[in-house]
Amino acid sequence: IPSFGLYRYWNMIQYYFPYRDITEQAWSGVLENFVTEFVSASSELEYELAFLHLINEVADTHANLGGDINAIEKMKGSYFPPVHAQIVEDQLVVLDIYEPEKDPSMPLKAGDVITSINNVDVATLIEQRMSLYPASNRPTKLRNLARELLRHSEPQLGVVYQRGEQKNTIQLKLYPRTEINGYYLYRKDDGQPVIKMLDGNIGYVSLKNITPTDVEELKEKFKNTQGLIIDIRNYPNTFTPFTLGSYLVDKSRPFVKFTTANNKTPGEFEFSKTLSVQPGEITYKGKVVILVNEITQSSAEYTTMAFQAAENAFVLGSQTAAADGNVSRIELPGGLSSAISGIGVFYPDGGPTQRIGIQPDFVVKPTIEGIRKGQDELLDAAILL
Repeated sequence: IPSFGLYRYWNMIQYYFPYRDITEQAWSGVLENFVTEFVSASSELEYELAFLHLINEVADTHANLGGDINAIEKMKGSYFPPVHAQIVEDQLVVLDIYEPEKDPSMPLKAGDVITSINNVDVATLIEQRMSLYPASNRPTKLRNLARELLRHSEPQLGVVYQRGEQKNTIQLKLYPRTEINGYYLYRKDDGQPVIKMLDGNIGYVSLKNITPTDVEELKEKFKNTQGLIIDIRNYPNTFTPFTLGSYLVDKSRPFVKFTTANNKTPGEFEFSKTLSVQPGEITYKGKVVILVNEITQSSAEYTTMAFQAAENAFVLGSQTAAADGNVSRIELPGGLSSAISGIGVFYPDGGPTQRIGIQPDFVVKPTIEGIRKGQDELLDAAILL
């Protein structure tokens, strides 16, 4: 019975979600508001969509719908473009072509703005489909939505794109997912070194492929540099808040505290003691710039909090995914599943991170012009800083 799923999910949020107090509407009223939608669900698709609408109320990037979501997957279509696109300056912009050699006639290239899909404006499609992509904030919703705007049930798609002043109409060829060597948020294996020296005596490290050996190597390699750029526009390959964080501080510096469920009183959460980063044997003396954006999520956000505790550290970029802490999974009737952020994560002064994310000291976002020129505008700004 569909309503069983509603009751189970509502109770999990009521008693075990640390951010119940900041849901879209008062959680006490959600059960009553959703009973009709769940009871009236007469198909697999309606049941799955009801859950997506419910999960949207939680506004947690860790909270989505998984498991056997066969009906939603069928609705979205099984064909995908060999194109990585994201929302930039409020427009759908091509960032990358997955396998250029797969289709030598591919007309799209980085910086092209897709304005229409199958005769529907992209702006209209975004608003129509937003509820299918639960997340903590709008930038992260757009992050998830953009990668599927070109997904379809047929192996081709009518696309209008703009390059400069010129508009072009094409039939974009799509492929089954298994035939595309793509990626979700960022290209993990891009052939670039994890650590490298930049012009101006500036060190650079990306956390997406970092290893414990890399951490120890960079401490010596970068100790006399003018500045250090730490790129966390990714998901760290190794847990580094303390191993690398200790390199950035000259004394014990608090950076986080948690709320956890009190199992003796379900629904009650208690603050933990504040955690601190402790100094290591070597302390970095230069300026530290940490790069973040909407891809920076969960462990990446926690890592950023540890690094920004350093006195000479600055965060540069844009609002992060705002789902910090661990992931607690929820099994649901009908072969479905979901998850929530299972602990609350706060700054030492009680400042929240959920839905807000890590707020940059300097807001810098990519531009369409920069993408066309192949520039990494956040990295350029970090070097300048």
